[in-house]
Amino acid sequence: MLKYKTYLIKTNFKLFLHLYYYLKVWSLVFRILKPDQMKKTLVSFVLSVLSILVAFGQIKEKQNELIPYRKGDKWGYSDKNKKNVIPIEFDNAERFNEGLAAVEIVPEGEEEYKWGYIDEKGKTVIPSKYGWAFSFNKGLAIVDLDYSSGMINNTGQVVVPFNYESINTSIDSVFFLATLNGKIGYLDSTGKEVIACQYDYTEGFCEGVARIMVNEKWGFIDQKGKEIIPKIYSEEKIFSEGLSAVKKDEKWGFINHDGEAVIPFIYDNAYSFQEGLAAVQIGEKYGFIDKTGKEIIPATYFSVWSFSEGLAAVENGGWWGYIDKTGKRVISFHYKEARCFIDGLARVSEEGKVGFIDKTETAIVPLKYHDVKPFSDGMAAVDLEGKWGFVDKTGKEVIPCKYSSVDPFRKGLARVKVNGKYGYIDKNGQEFFEE
Repeated sequence: MLKYKTYLIKTNFKLFLHLYYYLKVWSLVFRILKPDQMKKTLVSFVLSVLSILVAFGQIKEKQNELIPYRKGDKWGYSDKNKKNVIPIEFDNAERFNEGLAAVEIVPEGEEEYKWGYIDEKGKTVIPSKYGWAFSFNKGLAIVDLDYSSGMINNTGQVVVPFNYESINTSIDSVFFLATLNGKIGYLDSTGKEVIACQYDYTEGFCEGVARIMVNEKWGFIDQKGKEIIPKIYSEEKIFSEGLSAVKKDEKWGFINHDGEAVIPFIYDNAYSFQEGLAAVQIGEKYGFIDKTGKEIIPATYFSVWSFSEGLAAVENGGWWGYIDKTGKRVISFHYKEARCFIDGLARVSEEGKVGFIDKTETAIVPLKYHDVKPFSDGMAAVDLEGKWGFVDKTGKEVIPCKYSSVDPFRKGLARVKVNGKYGYIDKNGQEFFEE
């Protein structure tokens, strides 16, 4: 720990020294400026200093980053150079978030594993007494106690009593979904129950409304819990671009936020609008319509994905290709599988092998893998003969395929599994574990 603190002091001193000389140069510049040049130059000076301070904050945060480190069956924390910072004494350890990390131990005098929280100095700030503990987010953490869920703040104070069967974050990341007696409701960002647990299904808010289901009937509520669209539909999709696809009397149509049917119920299936177009099914074939209900691309395809980045993957006769918004074929139909373009790349498969192509149909990630996962944090997991590794967006296999399973990269780290045990790696393939 002392070596780590010394390293931080030396690095921070260098940064402050750099800022000192930078300000000194600017002081010389101001001495020779004419009055009419002063205002514009002063703005540039302020912006440049702010950029240095922001960079300094980011560097400092990076320097302070602690990484879960496994040695054998025990966990501790190291810095990015694998220097031990917090002793290896835990039975499990999660990543730090908001200055705290969940760790698992068997408390003295007990037989079962329990979760608690430590700070970046390794000090226990919330005792290990929970069956499970999630990371802190906006000052709150979801924890389980005696098979019930509640929420605590960063001092360990109970904010949401352990009355719920489960608590999860919603798709909007603003509210929490709480389950009580098999029914789901909403907690706000402070943990207060703002919408009672009364729904068989709900998932979160999109465009200010959430879809709800009770007794297999679907409707929508606003963020105050008011039912703004009654539960009269047998199925429905989330609102997207101001409209929702809903099913009534075995046919699909589209409604607006007022619950008005703006596109008639004439389709056998329908998907959400994306980039101004929605996929609809007529009989056994799919095409695309605009928001007036006008058919833009005739229903001639057996299967489709929604438009993304100007293109849609469509299937015809067992083969997949891509069309633009006029229906023109831009990538030929010779793939056995194709997905949406995201950040200029799309997953495709050919002859049982999977990779990524760009919009010119160039194979950026070679079609040689058994499976690939979406890019996350600039990296995509790839499976070669049952072992997982990672490629970057140039297609370079930067981390060899040697792990039995992997999680996506997040903030520079990914959790991997090898020889039945978990550990973390960085984007250089450096492993923060040892046997």
